[in-house]
Amino acid sequence: MKGSDDTPATRAAAAMGRLTIESFRLNAELLATGDELARDRGMTSARWQVLGTLLRSDGPLTVAQVARRMALARQSVQRVANDLADAGLVRFVAGSGHPRWPHVQPTARGRRIYAELEARRLEWASRLVGPGELRALEAAADTLGRLSERIAALRSHDGAKPPDT
Repeated sequence: MKGSDDTPATRAAAAMGRLTIESFRLNAELLATGDELARDRGMTSARWQVLGTLLRSDGPLTVAQVARRMALARQSVQRVANDLADAGLVRFVAGSGHPRWPHVQPTARGRRIYAELEARRLEWASRLVGPGELRALEAAADTLGRLSERIAALRSHDGAKPPDT
């Protein structure tokens, strides 16, 4: 006989709870690994992510646009962009919009360092993902992407408040 705590809703909540904890753990491990891979180039995971967001974009971005794409606070991305500029990896250039919102543009040095770090990441990933795990990894990434979109949609619709019951 099933107990009252074995309803689809409680099972979904338990599964989301487990996924949340595992996602936090995975994020911490990925950030630590990124820091290790990038340390000797004077980079951190945060700097690598911002630089990558800039280099993967279709055009120039402001700090606020980078922050939105990364789902981070503008102030934290501004601090990282300033660090990247101080290191000569990006520069701020006047944009077509408001003069107080310049675009962040990678420098040639920033592009070279990013390419080096991406080569390291690819080698690391090839060691991490074992034979036969690629499909599961792709499915997990697809699932996480869909969940992220649904969470963002729910949050923008009615905030993070629990549904009425």
